[in-house]
Amino acid sequence: TAEIWSFVEVANRVLERERPWERSGPRRDAVLAGLVDACRVAVGECLPFLPDGAAHLLARLGDGDSVGPAGPVFRRLGPVANGTFPPERVNAGVTSR
Repeated sequence: TAEIWSFVEVANRVLERERPWERSGPRRDAVLAGLVDACRVAVGECLPFLPDGAAHLLARLGDGDSVGPAGPVFRRLGPVANGTFPPERVNAGVTSR
C-alpha cells in the first residue's frame, strides 16, 4: 500500500504544479486526462483491499475519454446541512440490551 500512496502523492504534486483550474484549452484537457488516468490506476491497485468501493469508484471514473456523472461517489459520513447527524448515522453501531 505504500507504493499506492507514493503514486497518489506524485499525482497530487502534478496537480499542484500544473493547476488545471487556471488553464484552458488543450493543455488543461491533457493535464486532467492524465490525472483521471492516475486515479484509475490508483483505484485499480486498491481492488484487492477494497473490492466493492474500488469497483464502484472505477465505474464512476469511466474509461477512455468519458467519466461518470459529477457528484458524490459514496454516501456522506458527516453531518447533514443543518449540522446534525441523521438518526441512522447516530444510532449506527448502537445495540440494545
